[in-house]
Amino acid sequence: MDLDDKAIPSKRKGISMKNCRKSQSIRNLPRDVSKKFEHIFGPRLYQYFGLIRPWSTIEVTTNKYLCTLWGKAFPNQPALDGAETSIELIRAVQNKVEGHLANWRTKMTSAALDFITNMVFRDITTDEE
Repeated sequence: MDLDDKAIPSKRKGISMKNCRKSQSIRNLPRDVSKKFEHIFGPRLYQYFGLIRPWSTIEVTTNKYLCTLWGKAFPNQPALDGAETSIELIRAVQNKVEGHLANWRTKMTSAALDFITNMVFRDITTDEE
């Protein structure tokens, strides 16, 4: 996944995701963005998750890859690290990204457990017989 440095927006100033997460309400993404998120942005998130440590944290406003991917997928939406972006949009995107990451982690963990159960433990019980 090559990234064009020219496409990376400038760093967002003054917004901390820690502050964003303290809010009790997380607004949903706008309807047109939500549909495109699931069909375009979401699958590319899974590709990206495969490149990072499985239990690392992701903050959408400081992750250059996600900011660039967002800009390409949603050119008519404010940049995730832009000063004009609402906290509600950032919260909604952060929530969706974290949900996709949790889903990916669950699938990876299940696949690893299935492998261990079917391959490693099977070999151990076969050797004992």
